[in-house]
Amino acid sequence: NIGTVGVTDYAQGELGDTEHGEQTLREALTLAKRIRVPFAVLQTELHLAALLSMKAKGPAHAESMALTESILKTPGLSKGYTGWCNGILASLALAQGEYALAVTQAREAAALCQRVPLRLLWVQSILIRGLSQCGSHDEAVALAEQMLTSLMELGGGYIEVSVRSAAAQALTLGGKSARAQKERQKAAERLQIRAEHISDSTSRDRYLTSQRDLIV
Repeated sequence: NIGTVGVTDYAQGELGDTEHGEQTLREALTLAKRIRVPFAVLQTELHLAALLSMKAKGPAHAESMALTESILKTPGLSKGYTGWCNGILASLALAQGEYALAVTQAREAAALCQRVPLRLLWVQSILIRGLSQCGSHDEAVALAEQMLTSLMELGGGYIEVSVRSAAAQALTLGGKSARAQKERQKAAERLQIRAEHISDSTSRDRYLTSQRDLIV
């Protein structure tokens, strides 16, 4: 199932194994194009664009942007996919230091991701980082508090480490260092819990290395 492959190998990217995930997604994309299933092509391209955005700046980010902008031109693209695309573009802008653009694109994404709670939290974490870098500390802190409440109501999720880390950054820059340290510690604890569920030591170390940079 091509859709399942997309989700699985995007997850591998989340675990830090971007090279293997990218290889399998490219194979799945080739297959989807060969059998001419438009939805499978679209979904796989989205997962590939998202995974490429996780890699270091350079060719991967350029390809991610090109793929995402191409997907946005798809006739009848759903709100959910449009929001995801805008979120990817926001994450790329943030990585490039284009903070005002990241804020604009993240706001657009958030408005379209209201029905996908965990994706909304991901977009809001990008928005918070952009706002913090733009000096909009009061708004960033308010959004961080809102985001942490939503996270608690959802009971966590795959995005928890990123959410708490983004909130900690906003709280630090907003002058709430004690609260920031508390969220940073929670992020580190959740990261360790997730790592303990990865039985393969190489995969576990890769995951920890890829995620620890978030907790700053």
